[in-house]
Amino acid sequence: MAERSVAAHQLEARRASGARRPSLVLAGYDRGDGSCNALAYAAGLAARVGARLVVLNVNESLTLDCATEVRGCVADIADEVQPALAGCGGYEVTVDVGDPATVIQRVASELHADVIVVGQSRHRWVHPFGSVPGRLAHHAEQPVVIVP
Repeated sequence: MAERSVAAHQLEARRASGARRPSLVLAGYDRGDGSCNALAYAAGLAARVGARLVVLNVNESLTLDCATEVRGCVADIADEVQPALAGCGGYEVTVDVGDPATVIQRVASELHADVIVVGQSRHRWVHPFGSVPGRLAHHAEQPVVIVP
């Protein structure tokens, strides 16, 4: 099986070689420690390659029925990540509902993300369908960086 992850130096090398410049980094954020590390990595990567950063929070159990609830969730997440992204150029926050791996894949495809950055799973046991980072690494169309 081919390696599907990508390091910052690989994206920078692609940029230097004249390849299409990465334009969007999608960071999955679930408020866990691994997620915070992934967010910091994604911010640094986006800054180094001059890409746009999109922070995506996926709620499995919430039902966001109206636009007011979605705006409230986005505002909460934006306030939470702002200190970690203070040095980052520009970023946007989005919130969605559903299975995290499926939603991250869908949003990455819709936004034409160049790379997906997620934190290592915080669960020591194996989820029946696999961890979110593991599922993304095996099924996402984009390169996936899993940050410990």
